[in-house]
Amino acid sequence: MSDRTLFWIRIHWSPGPNTRPFCPRCLAESGEIACGEGMTEENLEATLSRRVVLRSFAVGAVGVAFLRRGVLEAASDRSVSLSADVWLSIDTAGRVELVSHKVEMGQGIHEAFRRIVAHTLSLPPLSVHVVQARSAPRYGNLGTGGSFSLAGGPRRVQQAAATLLELLRRSAAKRWNVASGACRAADGRMVSGARSLPYRVLVEDASHLPVPKPESVPIPRLEPASLEAISSSKRLYHEAIVSGSLHYSLERSEPDMVCASIERSPRLNGSVVSVDARDAEKVPGYIGWIKLVGNQWPTLDHVRAGVAVLAKDHWSAQQARRQLRVAWRGGLRSDSESQLDAMVQATRESGLLARREGRPRFTPNAFVAEASYRFPYLSHSAIEPLGATARIENGRMKVWSGCQRQRRLHDAIVRELGFAEDRVRVYSPPIGGGFGRRLEIDYGLEAAMLAKLTGRCVQTLWTREDDFRAGLFRPGSVSRLQAELTPRGRIRTLHHRVVGESVLAQQLPQTLAADGSDWTMCIHLNAFYYDVPNLEFDHRPLAPALPCAWWRGTGATVVQVSTELFMDELAASQNADPLQFRLNHLHSARPKTLHIREGDDVEFQSGLMRRVLVKAAKLSGWSALAPSRRGVAAGFYDCPNTYTAAVVSLAEDSDTPRIDSITIVSDCGIVIDRSGAAAQIESNVHFAIGAALWQKIDVVDGVVQNTTFRDFRLATIEDTPRTNIHFLRSERPPSGLGEPATPVVTSAIANAWRARLHQP
Repeated sequence: MSDRTLFWIRIHWSPGPNTRPFCPRCLAESGEIACGEGMTEENLEATLSRRVVLRSFAVGAVGVAFLRRGVLEAASDRSVSLSADVWLSIDTAGRVELVSHKVEMGQGIHEAFRRIVAHTLSLPPLSVHVVQARSAPRYGNLGTGGSFSLAGGPRRVQQAAATLLELLRRSAAKRWNVASGACRAADGRMVSGARSLPYRVLVEDASHLPVPKPESVPIPRLEPASLEAISSSKRLYHEAIVSGSLHYSLERSEPDMVCASIERSPRLNGSVVSVDARDAEKVPGYIGWIKLVGNQWPTLDHVRAGVAVLAKDHWSAQQARRQLRVAWRGGLRSDSESQLDAMVQATRESGLLARREGRPRFTPNAFVAEASYRFPYLSHSAIEPLGATARIENGRMKVWSGCQRQRRLHDAIVRELGFAEDRVRVYSPPIGGGFGRRLEIDYGLEAAMLAKLTGRCVQTLWTREDDFRAGLFRPGSVSRLQAELTPRGRIRTLHHRVVGESVLAQQLPQTLAADGSDWTMCIHLNAFYYDVPNLEFDHRPLAPALPCAWWRGTGATVVQVSTELFMDELAASQNADPLQFRLNHLHSARPKTLHIREGDDVEFQSGLMRRVLVKAAKLSGWSALAPSRRGVAAGFYDCPNTYTAAVVSLAEDSDTPRIDSITIVSDCGIVIDRSGAAAQIESNVHFAIGAALWQKIDVVDGVVQNTTFRDFRLATIEDTPRTNIHFLRSERPPSGLGEPATPVVTSAIANAWRARLHQP
């Protein structure tokens, strides 16, 4: 990397209506404007070396600062900061700061990272401060999703902490003239024999040492006992959430900001014919309206055509919007039920091969069990409303948006609005739940479009009706399964075909295989883990008809669920216990390699799956539960390698599904934060209850019929059953929990209800 020195000048002036004061917190604490607050004239972006240095001093009314390799010095207190990379630093005040490459959206990832740093550096967690990375080039392709934050993130964080610790160790060894191996970390100090020094004393000397190559620094093993010992510490953001002091995206306020409410085309690819705003003009606070052209669907980062009403506040903008009279032209007239019916028919035709093993031919004249399952379109329905704030300052576009993929929004603004790469910055505050919807960036792109069109700071806010009417949904799908069993009740041959809409075909068709195969639909078929000698799995991605996106597990909520439902059907056909039927198809002495996709092989351990199933059965009292009120399911989430089992017990004397209790057992590797992990699974449970019992999106003649939670019911406190969550102790690396339990609990609920409907 370059060691060049870059200069910028800060001039003191009287702030006007379009200026904001310099943010001392960011510069003083991290050497960069990381929180998104800052001067109107921003500092030049630098290509940073491994250690970032900022020296600042004042000369009269002018302050000059420059970036160079070495140390960070402030004018007043000569503070020095040591960093082995762009992610982690410690200064001479003892402050440790971690820049998180993953967004905090309620999954507790910032807290988990903080504990990993504290564990590696032998520090109390409260001494580690976490800030969110923005869309700067040095942070790479930022994105949060797929349950990967803890499935891969800890290694990056551990590597940064281990390298930083090695620099401090070498600094202490040099000072004491001993071998670095004679120095050890303990409670924020470097210790050698009777001598010890706090890290902060070693920082300045360490800043002059050469940074070791990351591969030369061993990453210390995460010790479950040590992690559990710090489990009683305060959790990041909890007090701020409870007190209401944590600021989310839409709580940002600018003195010159205008608010926008957008009336969007009710149908995909509709366009505005005319706008009558005479009644809207009578609403107090109304400023004006502006037309959004949008872009054609299907495409990456689709924005619907619409009319944006601008006002002094959101209430006025929404009231004025209701008074608009907009005439629309054209648009697609797809129908959700018709699309699902077409999927059912398509399951009768062969698809694109995903996986074949053995000789998957059915024996002539043998009985072949068959079942089909329909999966409706579903909304993400995160409680925090969608929206963003955007402004242009000195030719730079700044957007504050609670999104899971800051870099995707950054790139969309560059592509769609013509800004240069280095003239865009996206900041992501904490998010109140994403579930895949915030992997999409349409709401942030809308705000940026309006900021460019108006030349003003604009904040957009989606209503709940907007979220339904102009949203993107879990793809509708249909699964068809066929199986032949041996006389001993084992599955000899299994066929599984999935037909559905492809998210990739809508957004990134160039990533499909030459034959049209969609790897995102295949991965969960390829992750089938039961012992069956003859398999044939295929899929058929249909042409795009309704706007779809990733949804808390997406393909797993179709493939895993249909597999688990079929396992129960097959067990019932043999009068077998559904738990034992599963165990009969899991040979503990037979670990296998699952070929998920090209270059992505995963080891599945049957013994671990047996453990979670047996433990769930024991904790739930499986043998004592009434067979007509219980359901079991298992799941292996191949991306983060998480093993999950669930047992559901229904309430007695109910003609509708009412859940009495759920027992969930997970082997997710080493648990970093047990309370946070349990909260993740509880969130999965609530998602699963709604998906299993009530939810679906209805589209008629191209228009979404759902408008509020009255017609898309979420699980509430009254629907919440007694939930027992248990984590198996494991030495495996940490794996993800954001999605794996959702398909498992959905399956267990459905199996319990099936048992109830088919009771003797």
